[in-house]
Amino acid sequence: GKPEEMLNGKLCRNVNDYSRFGFWFSTYIYPLGLNYRNFTMANLRGVNLAEAQLGHSNLYGANLAEAILTQADLSRANLQMAHGQRCDLRGANLSGVDLRQADLTDANLAGCTLVGARLEGAILHGGNLRQCNLFRALGLDLTGAHCDGTTILTTGYNYEL
Repeated sequence: GKPEEMLNGKLCRNVNDYSRFGFWFSTYIYPLGLNYRNFTMANLRGVNLAEAQLGHSNLYGANLAEAILTQADLSRANLQMAHGQRCDLRGANLSGVDLRQADLTDANLAGCTLVGARLEGAILHGGNLRQCNLFRALGLDLTGAHCDGTTILTTGYNYEL
């Protein structure tokens, strides 16, 4: 049947604007089609959005610290200024995503596709970028990030230790 979400004790039937619920911690949202949604400045700290469809969504300035976004589709989403410290993005599709000035300190990006992503000013220090595809990503700064020979750089070549 059609999923209805329970968030902070409130029944949510309108999936268009989750940001009005404020603080979400350890909440699980079943894989929903949340493409083109507005999560601007939303507090999604610790939320479980594994396998969620968030393509083209606006997450500008959203708090995604410790959020679980494994296998999520965030293609072409706006994550400018997002706070993603220690978030789990393993295997996520981040193609064409805008991560300018986003803080992904200690984030797990293993196996992510970041083809054509905008990364100017993004903080990746302590982040796991093993098996990531960063082909044609713009503004990449790998200072302090963890890469290995399986990481594909912006040039299409593998990272060399």
